[in-house]
Amino acid sequence: MYTPKIYERSGLLKESWDVKNTDDGITVFNTRTDGEKYIPETIEYGINYDYSGYGYAYEQPRPFIAKTHKELKDSNILKEAMKKDLKDVGFDVE
Repeated sequence: MYTPKIYERSGLLKESWDVKNTDDGITVFNTRTDGEKYIPETIEYGINYDYSGYGYAYEQPRPFIAKTHKELKDSNILKEAMKKDLKDVGFDVE
């Protein structure tokens, strides 16, 4: 009988975000590593996946960053959030 191995999620990917000021505003990026492995790169591009011992190999990219980037670029989500924040601190914004 097959007994699948269970992968315990650490939650660190969700918690490992940082922000840097840039000339154009800010850059938001994930800092999650596991030893020498940069986890966002592994997930986004499928680089350095190692599921040996789990009974299967999943080496396909899961582009969570690219999809989020496209969604934000193709919508007014960030613009509306900025307007709301400016209004909340008292600026008159259209």
